Amino acid sequence: MAADDDLPVADFFIDDLHLRPEVAVRLAPQLLAMCCPVVRNPSGSDIPSFRCIEAGDLALPQQERRTSLLSARGATLSPDAEVEVILEDDEVLSGLVYNAGHTFGSIIFSGLDKMAMNVRSHYYQKNDLVVAARQISPGMQAKDGRVSIRMQRDAASIAEIVGLIVRLPGVRMH
Repeated sequence: MAADDDLPVADFFIDDLHLRPEVAVRLAPQLLAMCCPVVRNPSGSDIPSFRCIEAGDLALPQQERRTSLLSARGATLSPDAEVEVILEDDEVLSGLVYNAGHTFGSIIFSGLDKMAMNVRSHYYQKNDLVVAARQISPGMQAKDGRVSIRMQRDAASIAEIVGLIVRLPGVRMH
């Protein structure tokens, strides 16, 4: 994309975590499409394969957000809600795509281990749709095939999840 537009890569970002809206409009749908339902690694190189669990597949209240150029479905995770995702053998929950404009607090992931991800953003309540992606590092392995996701118990916390990225079995990331 940068080569097509003849621009430095840095011109595509607002800051370290967020693409400019005009870039996200073009890039985010392509990235999500590449992860859904499955992208296989045809070359056998060290590039892992992924699949996406879209917001519509989560058993949570659904919300559609729009800008003048882009729309995205989000699943609303409130402090009193919890959702479980099912992972196949050796799959790892490795990323979270969310609407930073309507997300504030910490998300708790529980599987074989437990971890919290702070999703506070200075974009909170600024726009209808600010797509952000975060790596779940080192990745969340399932316990009995499941990973549960909930917000930290805080009245102000809420998350609007656009999708979850799952790394498929095979190549391990270093």
